[in-house]
Amino acid sequence: MILEVIRHSDWGFLDVNKRVKNELRSWYIKQLKALADLEPENDLLLGRTGGIIDAFSGLDEALVYVNNALDVQLKV
Repeated sequence: MILEVIRHSDWGFLDVNKRVKNELRSWYIKQLKALADLEPENDLLLGRTGGIIDAFSGLDEALVYVNNALDVQLKV
């Protein structure tokens, strides 16, 4: 029934699917950032968070996390 409503809406299935994916990605990135803020010395988490942000969001923001990961590794 939901699919039928989507098919007959002004947006269409592909548009709704794209919007849902974008919302889920935004939520996931927000959760990763919150976790990384709780564990600022976890270089693996910081590096992977940077990689995910780079893939889905933006390079400038990703570099902050990657550089923080590098700083932690250099301290060790």
